[in-house]
Amino acid sequence: MKNIILLTFLFFSGTIVSQEDLFKKLKEQIKKEHPEINVENKLFVVNVWSANDAKSRESNTQVNKAYTVFEHAKLKGGLKGMIGVLVCEGNDKSAETIILFKDKVIKPIVLNENAGFNFQGISNIIFDAAGNTVKKNVTTDIYEEVHQLITR
Repeated sequence: MKNIILLTFLFFSGTIVSQEDLFKKLKEQIKKEHPEINVENKLFVVNVWSANDAKSRESNTQVNKAYTVFEHAKLKGGLKGMIGVLVCEGNDKSAETIILFKDKVIKPIVLNENAGFNFQGISNIIFDAAGNTVKKNVTTDIYEEVHQLITR
């Protein structure tokens, strides 16, 4: 019984640590590539996408809409708004740019998975300003999920 409890604890602590590392890397990469963006006290909405996956491309448009509307909104976990981030799994930067333009996704920050991120098993994730996971692998509308985080 003790072994089961210990293994369960180790599994969940490893998952939490890896997601905290992911948040830190993401935040550092945004600071590096976009120093004009203030990343403090913001909610991070991240979508991992591929040019061949229509569902992930639809999620890009939802992140774009949420970022446009809630960029400076007071949100639970991000009192100074949110940042929308799209992480592409491909290596063809010009094709990615064309696809995003075609899909009318212009607002979110676009990063490449080759920057050292490990999004294995994650299609999208929402982090609060402290790096805690708010939602993960959202199957409903991402815009609606962010909308529910508005503070009144």
